[in-house]
Amino acid sequence: MTTKEEGERFQGALGSWAGELNKDINDLIIFLAQTGCNCFNWDSLKPVLIAKVKSVSGTDESQECNELRNDILMGLQGFTAAPFTLQRLCELLAEPHAQHSTTEKLLFAMAKLTNVSSSLEAQLFPYQEPSESQAMDSSEVPPVTSNAESENAADQMDICT
Repeated sequence: MTTKEEGERFQGALGSWAGELNKDINDLIIFLAQTGCNCFNWDSLKPVLIAKVKSVSGTDESQECNELRNDILMGLQGFTAAPFTLQRLCELLAEPHAQHSTTEKLLFAMAKLTNVSSSLEAQLFPYQEPSESQAMDSSEVPPVTSNAESENAADQMDICT
């Protein structure tokens, strides 16, 4: 589990980010790759990921690589919330050539990850307490039923006849 100090360091790095991919930003991407925890403001995280994509995609000027790079960047820009593929994207950004031997292969993999339409709900950071607006009202909690009750309900619905 991440400590409160680490979380505050990541939040601070995002809050004060001025376009430089420093150690704190790289550690943040590694944290996201390892945990998949979508606990950062997407509007703050998006420019960091865009800068990292530009950084790892190199300066290959082939038309195909440029088109892929542009598709990836446009895909990231189009998300209003983090894509559900955030963790895998961060894995590739943290270690770009661990599994892909060429920039072109890396760009193809990242393009697949940004060509999705589903996004993730924001989560609490592992050490945070829920705010009043995030706390679940007890009336929202579904009742707990036993397996016997569930089987009984299925029989009563008569859906398999």
